[in-house]
Amino acid sequence: MRSVVPYEHLKAVAVSGEYGNLLSLATYRLGSYLRPDAPDYKSHYSDPSTELMMFDYDFANWLLGWPVRLSASSANLGRHGPGEISAVLSYSDGRHATIVASGLMPRGHPFSVGFRALFEGALFELHNVFGGGPPRSKFTMCDDASGLREITMRGRNPYQHELQRFVDCIRGEADPELLDVDRAIDALTMSVATQHSLEQARSMAIRAVR
Repeated sequence: MRSVVPYEHLKAVAVSGEYGNLLSLATYRLGSYLRPDAPDYKSHYSDPSTELMMFDYDFANWLLGWPVRLSASSANLGRHGPGEISAVLSYSDGRHATIVASGLMPRGHPFSVGFRALFEGALFELHNVFGGGPPRSKFTMCDDASGLREITMRGRNPYQHELQRFVDCIRGEADPELLDVDRAIDALTMSVATQHSLEQARSMAIRAVR
């Protein structure tokens, strides 16, 4: 997600401090891939903690840093393992993030992805709906001075951009810190912590591997 333009924009806003501190983050990824009769069903897909949530765990880490606790709850649909998961990340400075992922949407529901980021002085929201091509996207912000307005950003293929950065890193022409292997390990660590929280029905203190 670090190569997707609205996510990059939100990171830049957070770093600039233009709208004050980022207070909370909420993300969602909603699909029907765990329903056997759904168009996007794949038998090898895993539960949402690894199939979907790792994208947004990395995004939350990028914006907010490492959380101190994670608490998860889930729902299923008569199947083994969780089909929809909600996780709350708590931070030492009192901020929080909510990460929601589901594979149980009705079969007619398109795969949808988005976020809501609340700053001290503004709210940013992204809604992406996928369906056989580039997503239909709506990116908005709202503040006290101007009210609600849509943000128009220059589009680009995030997959191509990400792969080009990978090649440039190998050539020594780009800084790999944006998304190196440690970032992937961090996201996987949080996915495993989610599974432990669900199994033990309690919140988990989590620590980075490094």
